[in-house]
Amino acid sequence: MIRKIKSLQDLYDINDEIMAAVDRANGLEVYYRGQRNSEWDIRPAISRIQKNKLIENEEYERALQKHPELFSQSQNHLGHLSVMQHYGIPTRLIDITEDILVALFFALDGQKENDNNRAMYWIIVPSSRVKTNNSDAIEIVTAMAALDDSDRKNLLTLAKQTLISTRRFNRQHVFKTKKHKSVHRLLHEVRKYVRNFEPEIVPSDLLTTYAVKANNIHQRLIAQSGSFLTSGDVDNMVNEFSRENVLTLDDIQTDSFNFDENRISLIKVNIDGDINTDEQLKRQLSISGKSVYMIYPEKF
Repeated sequence: MIRKIKSLQDLYDINDEIMAAVDRANGLEVYYRGQRNSEWDIRPAISRIQKNKLIENEEYERALQKHPELFSQSQNHLGHLSVMQHYGIPTRLIDITEDILVALFFALDGQKENDNNRAMYWIIVPSSRVKTNNSDAIEIVTAMAALDDSDRKNLLTLAKQTLISTRRFNRQHVFKTKKHKSVHRLLHEVRKYVRNFEPEIVPSDLLTTYAVKANNIHQRLIAQSGSFLTSGDVDNMVNEFSRENVLTLDDIQTDSFNFDENRISLIKVNIDGDINTDEQLKRQLSISGKSVYMIYPEKF
């Protein structure tokens, strides 16, 4: 029974095993992510930056003001964030892909971190949580990046009030408290790019982690079959993907196992740590057409 990846055939066999469990459920989609250190948590870069007291909206505005030419082709907040992600600016996006070999490329890319294994993740997403890059829900949660910390906290506090209705949440802008004015500022941000947007923000959208099919935003994402995970509530997303919530192959092997169809599930499988395994996998990837030329086409 395979427990570590040593070859492309191992990867394909493990994928078949996981897909068999996925097929027992309804309405699930599968994405992949590779990491060169199996000890890293899956989290957006902005969540690490915020620990150092750097503020998300300041990073966002600084990038737009300093390099406006980079954003001339992006049409909404997600487009702006994807450009920032492309250039290594911390965002609330987590890179994922629909191509298992692209994920393996990134797991093998660069030097290993210490003696830790590289790792592959399978990300199992309910279809209800998969959105396109121009959906209203994604415009709402990505617009949160442009708001200051107090506005984001006010909005999340309102959204977590279990008895608040969509209608009442969206009427907050007619009231006078700071929390209510935060709703007005979020609507203003959304309407920068969705001019006819009706004030119908669903509070639960702000708290939900979504997978975004974003592979038509720019050339690199197309080449990488790229998508993102994102949320209006970054802390909740980090908690959702914490280590204690990550599954292993052992967890899914029993016939009685079923994925929770209401949440995103992660499965982690380590890549064998031997240097010869790295080199063999890289050769196999190159033969399969997954080279640096394909992954980063804009550089060549």
